[in-house]
Amino acid sequence: MFSIKQLFNNNIRIVSPDKFVNLIKENIQNSGNQSVPYITYPNPTNKTFYIELRYPLSEIESIEVYDLNGVKQHGYTKEVKSINEKATKIEIDISQLDFGMFFFEIRIKHNKNVIIDKILRSL
Repeated sequence: MFSIKQLFNNNIRIVSPDKFVNLIKENIQNSGNQSVPYITYPNPTNKTFYIELRYPLSEIESIEVYDLNGVKQHGYTKEVKSINEKATKIEIDISQLDFGMFFFEIRIKHNKNVIIDKILRSL
């Protein structure tokens, strides 16, 4: 994991949420450091969240959402788009799921990495 200080080389800036997301995107796109392979926003969300991966679309094997009991959820939709040859943006609409905490899982083909993180569906 990383801290805000690490993202901006120990320079803390106070900015609007939209500007903050754009700064993170710029940092990921401009960085050669593979230690931050994705970002998720907004979290919590009441409808849709986005995942931006530092993997090309062709490398994504699967995307799943699970509840806290590990049960795969089926009431969500997803749209996957290529940002460029090295990055992918995933839009996941969880508005049909109950309120609470969920986990998303993304499997990457070439290195068999599995990304698992939590997302909170709020009111």
